[in-house]
Amino acid sequence: MSTFIHFRAEIAQEEVVLSPDDVQRLKQRFGPAIGKMGRWSADGSLIINADLIHEARSALGKRALSEAARALMESTDSSSVAALIEKISELNKLRFRELCQRYQETSDPAEEDELNEELVRRVFPS
Repeated sequence: MSTFIHFRAEIAQEEVVLSPDDVQRLKQRFGPAIGKMGRWSADGSLIINADLIHEARSALGKRALSEAARALMESTDSSSVAALIEKISELNKLRFRELCQRYQETSDPAEEDELNEELVRRVFPS
């Protein structure tokens, strides 16, 4: 049960960080799609924006997210987990495209610098 409480506390934060060990376990269970859900850190951890999880919950429904969380805690496979991974990956890709588009279209030097920093942070692990 503490895992579920930890999961709920994590999604209340701005970012959810999956340790390198967790990433490897999830990759073994669900394949390389795991890596598309967020941005990589130099240590092999995966950082997922919590807003993406909330958006996926809205798109898939509260029940699907609860089922996926239960399946992840119990180390069982579920179509809800696959749907959640796919939706978060899709939203992450969309946000990256939007960020690139905003960067290309801005005429404000301060915003350009800010967007450039965000793009560099997303592309190059630190």
